Amino acid sequence: MAKHDEYGWGRVEKNKEPDPDLQYLKLRAKQARPARYALYALVVVGILILYMLMNPIQQHVQAPTVDFNPAGKQAAWKLTDSWLTDGKPLGMNPSIVSWDGSEEHSFSGQKGAVTGVDHQFTVRTDLGWWTVDTVVKKHGGGLIGSPSVKRRAGLPKSVTNGDTNTEWAGTLDHMEVSEALDRLCVQWGQALAGSDADLLTTLMKDPDPDAVYTPLRLGGADLVQTGIAAYLKRGTIDKGENTSDRGVVRVTLTLKSREENSSAASTVAYDVLVADPDAQPRILAWGAPGSGPDLKEYSNAR
Repeated sequence: MAKHDEYGWGRVEKNKEPDPDLQYLKLRAKQARPARYALYALVVVGILILYMLMNPIQQHVQAPTVDFNPAGKQAAWKLTDSWLTDGKPLGMNPSIVSWDGSEEHSFSGQKGAVTGVDHQFTVRTDLGWWTVDTVVKKHGGGLIGSPSVKRRAGLPKSVTNGDTNTEWAGTLDHMEVSEALDRLCVQWGQALAGSDADLLTTLMKDPDPDAVYTPLRLGGADLVQTGIAAYLKRGTIDKGENTSDRGVVRVTLTLKSREENSSAASTVAYDVLVADPDAQPRILAWGAPGSGPDLKEYSNAR
């Protein structure tokens, strides 16, 4: 017999039953393995979620842009400032307090369509507070008409070579200013630049008996002139004649100088909305150059 058989190394008990306790432990270990893996996965996922909460992904968000520098703003500011200091039309110590926004208007010029931008400023002088509207071309920055003003509780000195012949886009046809309309516009301009609120209110013929119209109180005007005029696409329209009972007129006021021995002439310009321009004209409203077709009747009352 071989030596290793002497010590029982070669004997195998082929019919011996497996240990049931060992088999149970193996089965339990096999069943527990998926649960253990799932637990590991949950721990990893929890760690990832905690990390993401503490270190959120920075997403690029396109910030909204605001146009604080619209077309012609600098030009309009300089023109208004020059107007205020040259001749002192609104009084002494003038200053532009704020730029209050802009609005575009369409014009029809000799060289085709023109877009004008009405820039509005708040101005303070020793005579009070004003709103000044200065209209410049969107492309090129040239002045359209002269600035217009209204008292707040607005008036730029005109700049020479302003384009006073730029008409409105979208009107019916050119309108000839009758003698009656010209006379009415002169009376209105004198009243607006003066101090007589009753006179200005009477000229307006507002159907509201409580309506009051406040003049600028700038000492009056040396000269009031009517310029371009057009029939509007509103009111009663005569398609055959291409006319209407509503029209707009550009009116320019040359103000009385507030400085002695000063040759500087300050002017302001308005679009004036009129009714029955060819018969018995009436003034309905006024606003900055370019605003004529959009003016609302009797909107200047307070």
